[in-house]
Amino acid sequence: MKLIYIALIGLTTAAVFTACSEDKKKDKEVEAPSIPTVDPQGLKIAFYESDSLNEGFTFLKTQDSLLKIKQEKFQKDLESRQRNLEAKYNQLVEGEQKMIYTAAELQSKKMEFERQSQSLQMYQQNEGTKLQEEAMEMQKVLQNKVSEFSKRYCEKYKIDMLIMHGEGGQFSYYNPKMDVTKSFIEFVNAEQKKL
Repeated sequence: MKLIYIALIGLTTAAVFTACSEDKKKDKEVEAPSIPTVDPQGLKIAFYESDSLNEGFTFLKTQDSLLKIKQEKFQKDLESRQRNLEAKYNQLVEGEQKMIYTAAELQSKKMEFERQSQSLQMYQQNEGTKLQEEAMEMQKVLQNKVSEFSKRYCEKYKIDMLIMHGEGGQFSYYNPKMDVTKSFIEFVNAEQKKL
């Protein structure tokens, strides 16, 4: 009797496992979505080299050089202010060592130096932030221009997909026949002149 009972439990367990595994197979067999395909014979894909765009797009080069001039001017101004503050600090230390200041004068000069030091830090932070924001805004304008010009270029030459290729990009090889870099740079410069 025990033997029959154990056999029934074994058969019941096997039936449950079989039913569960069949349910899992049904869950995995999800119907694939219907995705329209494009005829590969009619699909036109081209690419341009991003580095060449950086070197050849006149607007980008002009904006980039203007930003660099501002950054260099800020850097020189900051260095000049730092040198002046350092000279004041050295005068303060020298005066303190030679004991040419009264205690009240020394305290006043230290407080003035601290105020100037904090002012320099604020200047550096504020002007640095302005330059960073300007660079980000320029990048945004550039991306919008390239996006719009890419659209116009593709519409004009009936290109379905224009890909920006650069070092470290997602695609490691393109057929050189698909390279429209020179043509695209000429196009974006011509479009920019129209604006």
